[in-house]
Amino acid sequence: MKMDIKNIDKKYIIIGACTLVVVLIGFVVYIFKSKTPVEESSFFSSFVSSSAPTTSMVLTEKIETEPVVTEPPMFERAAQLYQLNSDTVGYIKINNTMVDYPVVQIPGNSEIGNSYYIDHDFDRNPAKKGAIFLDYRAYFGPDENLHSDNLVIYGHNMRNDTMFGSLRHYRQDYSFYEKNSIIELSSNYKDYKYEIFGFFIVSGSSTSDFKYWNYINFANEEEFNQFVNQVKRRSLVKIDADVKYGDKLVTLSTCYADEDNSRFVIVGRRLSDEEASMT
Repeated sequence: MKMDIKNIDKKYIIIGACTLVVVLIGFVVYIFKSKTPVEESSFFSSFVSSSAPTTSMVLTEKIETEPVVTEPPMFERAAQLYQLNSDTVGYIKINNTMVDYPVVQIPGNSEIGNSYYIDHDFDRNPAKKGAIFLDYRAYFGPDENLHSDNLVIYGHNMRNDTMFGSLRHYRQDYSFYEKNSIIELSSNYKDYKYEIFGFFIVSGSSTSDFKYWNYINFANEEEFNQFVNQVKRRSLVKIDADVKYGDKLVTLSTCYADEDNSRFVIVGRRLSDEEASMT
C-alpha cells in the first residue's frame, strides 16, 4: 500500500496551526487575568480625567461660576395685575380716600416714561384720567437694597376724586392728616408703609424754585437734608417727624391749578418693619 505523503503533510500542518491558536488564546487569557482590579480602575480613571470632567466636576464648576440668583415670589394680586399689564410695579392705598390703585411704570425711557400714562389707563386704553405711575428713573423692584431713595409717583387730580383727586382732603381739612397719615405702598414683592411728614403747593414749571421731581436718588446727606428741609418748610401743616439720612421716601404729585401749572405734593418716609407693625 502506498502512503499519500501530501495528505499527511497537510494533516500535520492543520494540527500545528490549531495548536498554535490554542496556545495564543491561552496566553492572552492569562495576561488579562493577571491584571488586578486596582490597575484596571486606575487606568480608566486616568483616561476619563484627562479627556472630560466627571459629572461631579461639572456640577462644581456650575456652582462656582454660575451662582443661582433667586427672586422673591410676586404677591398673588401683583401677579394677576402683571398678567394684565406687565408695566405693573406696585400698588398704592390710602385709607379714607379713593387712592386704591395699581402703580405702573415705563422704566428707563425718557421719551415716553413720564408721558404715556398721563392719557392712558391701566389697560393701556386712551383715557383722560390716565393711571397712577412711577417716575421712569426710579427703581422699585425685587431687590430692596436697590430701591430708589425717593419714589416719585404721579396721578391726575380728577374732580370726581378718582386717581389722586381725593388727596385734596389733606389741604382742604388739615385735621384729615391726623387720622390718615399713612400711605400704604407695595412693590410686587413686599408691603411698605410711609408716614406723611409734609404736604405743600409748588410750581411745576421748569422755572420752579423747588424741582422736587428731580430728587430720585440723593448724592449725599447734604442733598437729602436739603430736600427734607424744603418739604418741612413748605408744608401746609407743621409735622413733628424724625426723618434722617438713609430713610426711603415717597412723593405723591398731582395738579393743583392749571393757571399757574402748580402741583400739590405729599411726601412720606418709609417706616421700619417694627414701626409699620404698630400702625
